[in-house]
Amino acid sequence: ATRFYIEELDVLTAWAGRRIGAALIGQVERLAAQAGARQLVLSTFRDVPWNAPYYRRLGFSVMDGASLDAKLRAIRASHVAHGLDETRRVFMCREVTAASAAG
Repeated sequence: ATRFYIEELDVLTAWAGRRIGAALIGQVERLAAQAGARQLVLSTFRDVPWNAPYYRRLGFSVMDGASLDAKLRAIRASHVAHGLDETRRVFMCREVTAASAAG
């Protein structure tokens, strides 16, 4: 696998601010590194503060729509089929670092 796709990440509001989300992403990155993946990818809402802006702080960047492969386009189509407004969403990615495998 060249990338790991993060389907969903949830932390209860009562536990916000304790870096639990960052720790969960870190664990996923370690698993991705062990599996030989080079990239973490997710889809999220562009303007919701605890979505895209949060992931940006964790090192994710917005993917250009033209760079989406067939699998990511299929995920987008599934979102649309389930009624999500994809005009308000973005795919974001972060490179998996070699240091992640050491953790």
